[in-house]
Amino acid sequence: MAGCEPCNPVQTRFDSALESVKSYWQVAYPPLAEPMAYAVTGGKRLRPRLVFAATKALNGNVAHAMPAALAVELMHAYSLAHDDLPAMDNDDLRRGMPTAHKKFGEDIAILTGDALQTEAFRVLLPDVTAAQVTDGAAQTVLSRVGAALKADTKLLQLESSTIVADLCASLNELQRTQLLHARLATAGAKMVMGQVLDVRGEQSLGMREQKTGALMGFACAAAAICTDPHDLALHDRLHAFGVELGTAYQYLDDIRDGESADDAERVFAEVRASLNALTATLPGDVLELSTLAKSLIGNFTDYSSQTPSDVAVLQ
Repeated sequence: MAGCEPCNPVQTRFDSALESVKSYWQVAYPPLAEPMAYAVTGGKRLRPRLVFAATKALNGNVAHAMPAALAVELMHAYSLAHDDLPAMDNDDLRRGMPTAHKKFGEDIAILTGDALQTEAFRVLLPDVTAAQVTDGAAQTVLSRVGAALKADTKLLQLESSTIVADLCASLNELQRTQLLHARLATAGAKMVMGQVLDVRGEQSLGMREQKTGALMGFACAAAAICTDPHDLALHDRLHAFGVELGTAYQYLDDIRDGESADDAERVFAEVRASLNALTATLPGDVLELSTLAKSLIGNFTDYSSQTPSDVAVLQ
């Protein structure tokens, strides 16, 4: 995973999964495959890392969270491709390389962002549709029960229990997908609204909560959804923490750019308190989540008392 040192097995699996997605683009988007791959090159992968760290803190299965990690990174990449355009930030460089519109032209950069957003939702889908799961499950039930009836009662009881378990697993997967789609759609909409406020010059708490907090909120909520799709309160709790974390991260970024951030001190105090409260109650290994969160907000005191010229020196 680019920007993460040292590499670990989870990061390696993410990179491998992303390469598989890129291979699909060669077939589905032949003219856009290169600029799409270019748009997801490099970066800190903060949002996928947050998905994985929160999943570990919940004692969840990282493999189940992989589609959500891919989705949030693709949604983020789409936002950057559009954010860099001349009509918005008009940036020439991104991650030390020419921005997508500088390398491929404005038209292709716009279409690249469109395709990446579409892909963010596609990668969340299971390998089969809901109808296929339902039809396939019904056929499986009939065939397995019929075979058991021809055998004996004990086999029928055994088959019944395994059939129920298999059906529950399929339904859980479908529920996870539906919840993730709904959360990602909401996060994407809020991110866009935050960008609208930003281009209008509104440097407010609400702008930061939406522009950056929304996707980080999705990343944390996704970990909870992938771990337990039925615990809606847990989803909301992790989502709220992710929004707080993303908001604080945006404040820090703005302070580095010399912008005013009147609410920053309160926001940072709140997110630190939320982090302590959250990690004290989660059942899994919280070290990675705590370390990542602190790395995102831990330098606030280095910048909060500096003038814009001092910040430039610190950077």
